Amino acid sequence: MYHEGTDRLQLITTFFKNETKRNDHGAKKNKMSYRVTVETDPLSGTVQAVYLQIREGKASEVVEFGNGDAFANYNRAGELIGIEILAPCNIQVFERIIKTEKPEQRKNTRKFVRGAVPQQMVVAA
Repeated sequence: MYHEGTDRLQLITTFFKNETKRNDHGAKKNKMSYRVTVETDPLSGTVQAVYLQIREGKASEVVEFGNGDAFANYNRAGELIGIEILAPCNIQVFERIIKTEKPEQRKNTRKFVRGAVPQQMVVAA
């Protein structure tokens, strides 16, 4: 789906959503909601920024990675809710962020990140 803005063109793609789940005590867990938003220069088509949504929620903490090329957003529970990529990053930056996920969620998050990040935003190790 394409949305035209005043100064940028955004490509928005939804990969998949999981239903809300409950933990052993019946409390709601934050819903996994994989989505990627790519912002491009409207004239050249050059990728300017990418946002990878991992789960729904609001950020209460933002952690810088890759000398400011990427930022990881975490909710109050310390769960990764998204990754903002502002410049090409070494693949190891993404791996460090993914390692903050719980082991049972890491595989799906890694698969999503590897498939969603545009090639021009990844630098080989």
